[in-house]
Amino acid sequence: MSRRRRIRVTSILTGLAFVALSGLVPAHAAASRSNVDTYDKSWTFASADLSRCVKFRATGSITYDTYIYRGIYYVSNIELSSPKLTANVTGWSPTAGCYTTSATLTKLTMVQHWTGYACDYNPSISVSLPFSVGVSFWPSCGNRNQATFSTTYAVTSSTYTQSNSGSPVDFGYKAYGAKPSSGPCFGVFVSAVAYRGSSSDSYSAGGEVVARQVCLSPVW
Repeated sequence: MSRRRRIRVTSILTGLAFVALSGLVPAHAAASRSNVDTYDKSWTFASADLSRCVKFRATGSITYDTYIYRGIYYVSNIELSSPKLTANVTGWSPTAGCYTTSATLTKLTMVQHWTGYACDYNPSISVSLPFSVGVSFWPSCGNRNQATFSTTYAVTSSTYTQSNSGSPVDFGYKAYGAKPSSGPCFGVFVSAVAYRGSSSDSYSAGGEVVARQVCLSPVW
């Protein structure tokens, strides 16, 4: 094999290895189609120790592209868009449960967590500030790589809002050998520490919190 041919083959193999290792979507000639799916998920943290309920709500959308290349169905450029997390505080009692009237906390730390919903689905995750990525506990799955966004509000209030414009989390792509009935499913859950005066209580993956499922509905 000539030196020129060896260089060309080596370059091709290196390029293929880079694609495989980096998770890049292969180049394609087919036109892609833009998709967007919204989500709206909620949790309720009832704290007997603080006599408070905190109702969390996560909203936003996931944008992505779809295309077909050589019989493979691709969902690519999957991005979490404008993820918002709100917390509304009410009173709580052992007889009435969560009240409908507002109450206050003196401080709240809340975190939204994102990764694949199924324990065996671990998408490639890249983030931009204020999100971070790392391994930590996930409900029912143990430790997993995930994207998180944590905010602490050291202020007395009945409502707290964590907003983030843009697309701070990228989940890479997923490929299917046949047209799927639905797209990939992602999971989101909330952890928090609530404070009332000198007392605090935590809502975390080790307790009653569960991950909510956010499935995509791709159109090709």
